[in-house]
Amino acid sequence: LGPAQATLRVGRQEWGFDAQRYVTVRNGPNLRQSFDALRLDLDHAGMRLTGFASWPVRNQDRTAFDDASDRAIRFHGFHAEAPAGAMRASAYLYGYERDVARFGGSRGDERRIVLG
Repeated sequence: LGPAQATLRVGRQEWGFDAQRYVTVRNGPNLRQSFDALRLDLDHAGMRLTGFASWPVRNQDRTAFDDASDRAIRFHGFHAEAPAGAMRASAYLYGYERDVARFGGSRGDERRIVLG
């Protein structure tokens, strides 16, 4: 792509952004999560734009290699990073959707948008 570099990743993956509080591969603040995902990274002049669409993986322990995507849950979004003096600035927009979520005695579709 001229001076820019593009990386496309398809399949099962883990990733972390920024301080890794919302999306992480660390076992501390969050439960570690794998995703069946499509991810595209564009890098140019120290800046990176990432777009992704994913489905979390349900870990099952019945037999080897039996984990599968949970198609009732979707996680998608964009993440951007750029140099800002001696530091880096980032911005993100994430969407989270869960069909027939249960909260106490109620259930319904859950939809969240996170902007930061």
